[in-house]
Amino acid sequence: MKKMILLFVSCLSFYIINMPASVKGILLTLILIGVSLVLIYKFKDKLNYNGKNTLINILTMLICVTLGIVFYYRWMPSSMVVKISSLFQMNHSLFLMILSCIGILLSIFFISNLLNLIDVAYTYRIKNYKIDYFNNDINNKINNYQKLFILVIAIITITVFSKSSFLYPLNDWVDANCFFTVGKSILSGKIPYLHLMEQKGPLLYFIHTLAAIISYDSFIGVYIIEIIACYFFLYYSYKILLMLTDKYIIYLLPFITFLIYSSTSFCHGDSAEELCMPFITYGLYLGLKLLKDKEFLSKKDAILLGITSGCVLWIKYTMLGFYIGWIIIPFILAIKNNKIIQFLKIIFNIVIGVVLISIPIIIYFIYNNALIELFKVYFYNNMFLYSKSTAANHSLINLFINEIHGLGSGILKNIQFYIFIVLGFYSLWKINKQYFAMTSVVFFFTALFIYTGSSSYPYYTFIMSIFSIFGLIFIYIMFKQFCVNLDNKILKNIGIYAIICVLSFILCLSRSSNIYLLFEDKNNMPQFKFKEIICSEENATLLNYGFLDGGFYTTCEIVPNYKYFCQLNIPLEEMYEEQNRCIDEGLVDFVVTRNKEINNSHYQLISKASY
Repeated sequence: MKKMILLFVSCLSFYIINMPASVKGILLTLILIGVSLVLIYKFKDKLNYNGKNTLINILTMLICVTLGIVFYYRWMPSSMVVKISSLFQMNHSLFLMILSCIGILLSIFFISNLLNLIDVAYTYRIKNYKIDYFNNDINNKINNYQKLFILVIAIITITVFSKSSFLYPLNDWVDANCFFTVGKSILSGKIPYLHLMEQKGPLLYFIHTLAAIISYDSFIGVYIIEIIACYFFLYYSYKILLMLTDKYIIYLLPFITFLIYSSTSFCHGDSAEELCMPFITYGLYLGLKLLKDKEFLSKKDAILLGITSGCVLWIKYTMLGFYIGWIIIPFILAIKNNKIIQFLKIIFNIVIGVVLISIPIIIYFIYNNALIELFKVYFYNNMFLYSKSTAANHSLINLFINEIHGLGSGILKNIQFYIFIVLGFYSLWKINKQYFAMTSVVFFFTALFIYTGSSSYPYYTFIMSIFSIFGLIFIYIMFKQFCVNLDNKILKNIGIYAIICVLSFILCLSRSSNIYLLFEDKNNMPQFKFKEIICSEENATLLNYGFLDGGFYTTCEIVPNYKYFCQLNIPLEEMYEEQNRCIDEGLVDFVVTRNKEINNSHYQLISKASY
């Protein structure tokens, strides 16, 4: 009886600490509490965890810490918490920390018992799961049917969830428009950093140059590139999953794909993180393949790893933490097995790959006398200006705070795929400790690098979603008899698969932050309203004044004639001065502003729109 009361209290605390700050969240929490109490009563004889399982203890601790961080950030903006804390005459943050600690302590008993129940069930399923994990021939080619299936998933996913798709009037994300404006300006002979100021990597702009060749005044070219990126991300994800399951897990790929691309971190589509997904996933595949084959990478694989990591370097270097983590496990194995020479050969071949992709980029900027601008803007400005930091903000304590804030915020806003990351890491621990070590280390270093800056935007977290694919292993093994197996009762299993896909698609679509523009009439958008006015004047010039690129250059097919074509998120005095000079001297025909008024003799207000 005492144990049941303790379970009830612990269960109640667990759900309260997870409760979203909304009426819907509270109602959902009450329903989940009711369901959990019924399950506790049904399985009360099996909820007898004795605290001796190290894995369960570690997972319980990690989950509790995560829940505490998420609880803190979720309720921090709540006015209700501010009022309650003021009644106790306590600091708002301190009050939340105390509540978080109390909630964690009370939740431990329920969490540990729940994890133990799952562990027992999963261990039983693994023993009865007739797959020899370590004898699968992962070098077998994926057949054409499987490739076509993956391509269809990629097309459906990007078409529905990315604003670059033809189902949307325009990708209105300011970052995507910055990339596209610089990309198409390259076709007019302008040089990134020298003639146009933008701070991402040059390869990102060259990719958008290719997109502009396909479609100059829309994101259809970007849409095609996103499909290609999604395809190769899923292709290598499937090859990774084949190391630990069988070929039928491909039928669960749509589920996790919809989950990832409907997440908050996907934002709008066309982020640097999204375009780097296939490169990072390929690196993860090679790392696990190295462990499986128990031998170092071939020269070809190492060079390809270098080329793909070089692509990440020249798109957004903050994601290079993945490769620093990647090299640690082979280094340890080389020392353990006395194979330092073989390890150094891998490093040498990786460097060759990085050099191969870097040489054309360096030559391009040398030829155009812009090499100094490349390093100044892409490296120096991003390190010391973009995060709006001072030397004091680079202290260890501030870096630690940035990490906690970034990771906590990322988990809170993308809880759906972080649940699968936890399930995946748990599965790897149970199945293969070496795979678990490799994946955990690269996860840690990836997170370490992307969250070190004081700025943390939602799309930063998207690259972490690649680790959620391992969660499918847990689902597949736990519910093997319900998963698709086309060798047995084909029509029934296709029906089950179709239901899973449709339900997950509907659920994920309802969660996507992009659907507000799905099937929107383009004539309702300022970008197209202003286009009619701007394009009525021949060879019109335009300035996007005081904010990031709003898509007006894209719809009007205009290449900016000034370096600071929009206002970036960096405190660069020259940028403000040059934009103001353009206005003061009337150097452009049209100016688009957002929440600003221009009062001088050169310009008059001719149109406005709410958006």
